[in-house]
Amino acid sequence: MNIDVLLEDEDDFILRHSFDTAAQVTSAEILCSPFSIANLTDEQRGTIRQFYSEFCLHFVSTICPQIGWSKFEEMLRDDKALERAVVFNCNIGLDSYFMGRDAVPGIGSHQEATLELHKPTRRVTWFEHHNIEPMDWRPKSDVPEERPKHPFQFSTMKHRELKVVSLIQESLWNQAGWKGLGFQTCEGEIPVLMFGFENAAVGHKIFENIAKTIGDKDPNNALRIALIRGISRQNPAHYRVAVTSNLDRSDDGSSRIQTALSRLHTMTPNSSENIERFLKDYEVHKKCHIATVNTKGKLVSHLITSGVIVIHAWEIDENDQEISAIQPEDDIFVPAGVENAPISRALAKIRSFETR
Repeated sequence: MNIDVLLEDEDDFILRHSFDTAAQVTSAEILCSPFSIANLTDEQRGTIRQFYSEFCLHFVSTICPQIGWSKFEEMLRDDKALERAVVFNCNIGLDSYFMGRDAVPGIGSHQEATLELHKPTRRVTWFEHHNIEPMDWRPKSDVPEERPKHPFQFSTMKHRELKVVSLIQESLWNQAGWKGLGFQTCEGEIPVLMFGFENAAVGHKIFENIAKTIGDKDPNNALRIALIRGISRQNPAHYRVAVTSNLDRSDDGSSRIQTALSRLHTMTPNSSENIERFLKDYEVHKKCHIATVNTKGKLVSHLITSGVIVIHAWEIDENDQEISAIQPEDDIFVPAGVENAPISRALAKIRSFETR
């Protein structure tokens, strides 16, 4: 995330922020008036405290979207987590009440002409200067580490053991309102997978950003679009679409768990004719266009990918990436003669999360 701080030379005290989540890289802009900590009024201190809480709420929810806005709101706004944490508390000027004004040097004090400038005496880093070898922080294979019995007890895991990969910009998907999926096929041509959104401009931006991130040919197969069939025994043509990222197979092994954000949509057609036609052409070409309709009603192709996969719901096991697309109330079709289907283990894990 890029953060820009702009100085506003106004008579009134101004301190506000905005986030641009539509860009390929999220950015934040802070607009503030110049002020002296020693001369702040109680009202201005209150404004700063309020700004601090709200900015942290938006910032953390943006960089950690997998946790969710409501959880952060409960922690930071309702439970006052920041106000109760001394290290992160916003007590601007508190030191002056106990130690006197200007007891702690500020940035301005370093500009005083009476201060002596001490230039660096070495041209290399301190560890190079002292010939200190870098440490290997990764655990040795022959040194046992205490591991949680349940692999998803995040509170007992180390930060380095969890990795989040995502192409999903959650705020954009929320604004866009994903309403459906369509197919366009023509004999001898690469098929088209069309995403429909209530807000066409934002939907267009979603895949424009994805194309900028992974390239218009998706050379590393980063995008993953799962078409999950057999989610309803009563309605065989129904299927669920999961848009997510392929997990990083090049990981060096330092992370035990990788997690990726997904967006889900359940399609409820009366027949499977359209999807079968698309899959037939996709099988031939091994790739498809990803397209949206812009605000002028024109179909725009953003990228070509080979990341579309088809999986039957009953085949999803407890450690498969598509487990996130299964819902406890799904009446999943299991073919006759299949015993101990993998989906039974996946559903058991999902239900165990609900009881925790």
